[in-house]
Amino acid sequence: MSPPAMPPSPETDLTGTWGIRVTWRWFGPYPDWEAIELYRELGGARVVMGSDAHNASSVGQYFPEVAARLARMGLTVCSECEALC
Repeated sequence: MSPPAMPPSPETDLTGTWGIRVTWRWFGPYPDWEAIELYRELGGARVVMGSDAHNASSVGQYFPEVAARLARMGLTVCSECEALC
């Protein structure tokens, strides 16, 4: 597994939003919590979550837990539409 890409800086991220793929295959979201915290420290405030589900019953799995942790970090989870508008 390759390390997660560095989060976009607030100056270059045109939407001001960072996407997070929620999967527990590697014991957490991708990018990992450390990268998400770095994004926050660099001024990031909004994220969009996506599911890496391979079947319908897994869509949205762990979203409540991840959203709660993101909120505790001070990040806002928004829909893709909100991020692009």
